[in-house]
Amino acid sequence: MTGFSFPGVCAAVVTLAGALLATPAPDLAALAGKPQAAPAPDLAALVDEPLTEVRHWSEVPAGVRKALERHWEDPSIADPGERFQEYDYALPDRRATRRLVLAAKASRVWLICYEHGGVDLSFRLAVVPFAADRAPGEPAWFGINVGSTAQEVKDLASLRAAIREHRTWEAKPPYV
Repeated sequence: MTGFSFPGVCAAVVTLAGALLATPAPDLAALAGKPQAAPAPDLAALVDEPLTEVRHWSEVPAGVRKALERHWEDPSIADPGERFQEYDYALPDRRATRRLVLAAKASRVWLICYEHGGVDLSFRLAVVPFAADRAPGEPAWFGINVGSTAQEVKDLASLRAAIREHRTWEAKPPYV
């Protein structure tokens, strides 16, 4: 076989592989015509805005509540200080598996901070787009605060600190 060079073929394969790796992969959802997820919100910018805090689930607009509850197997949520199903063992009385820590309205979104009981008690943060001229959208972002942050976030100041210090990880359903 003339003209065949094993080192030459290897060099060509390496060059082609490098070119393929340097080319961004196509967005399959976009190619299929499916709507793309909105980019994650800039949480630090959101908490720098003026925020209006509420401490009762009933004070959060119904549309925002429904947008979140669609992602929960059990839509009940306790208000701050109320008892809830904090651990994974069964209790004789039926309790909500979530408890609101606080909710805050920014200019275009609601920030909903809540605890989620069960095997691993965790602190969750959801961002739900909301505007006066349209219905609330699907939650734009879910996060789980890490470490001892769940015990530290009790008010807007401590929420702002947790976000600025990057103590929140993005979460995807079903971890909401």
